[in-house]
Amino acid sequence: VDFPPPNADYDSKAADKDKKLLTGLVGLRKWQPSHVMMVDADDCISRRLAEHVGRNPNKNGWYCETGYEYEDGGDTIVYRKEGFYCVCGTSNVIAYKLFTLPETLPPFEEMVEYDRFMGGHACAKPDLAERGTPLEALPFPERFHVFRRAVNVRRIFLDPGERRKARGQTLRLKT
Repeated sequence: VDFPPPNADYDSKAADKDKKLLTGLVGLRKWQPSHVMMVDADDCISRRLAEHVGRNPNKNGWYCETGYEYEDGGDTIVYRKEGFYCVCGTSNVIAYKLFTLPETLPPFEEMVEYDRFMGGHACAKPDLAERGTPLEALPFPERFHVFRRAVNVRRIFLDPGERRKARGQTLRLKT
């Protein structure tokens, strides 16, 4: 895209990311996708995910209840048993038809967030349920999330010790 670079603050970077997501979603229309998943550069996705989505093309989508977390440079992996979609951006697979999108892309200055869950991953499950199009929990851990890397554009609300305690099982890596 040919957007001006964002300022260094979080809000500018988040707005830039949202505008790029909107641009991508509008551009996807020509391929008529069944589902969309926003994926960050620091995430590894289950090899079972594409097959699962392909077998269920008419579903509203899924959220990731469970998953693995790894702090870049750390020596532990945390298996989060619940609420993974609340802490990780790559946590939802959503039917394309459920996005509220413009027919054509507006000018850069006029772009606004159309669906709250487009940039707020924790919002997808409640927002889509409220619309009468609920997501289902994936039947397997969908992803492995690496956090605290320089490529992240997000805020971390829990310190690392709290993240490990939050309904997760910690596994120590061998060095």
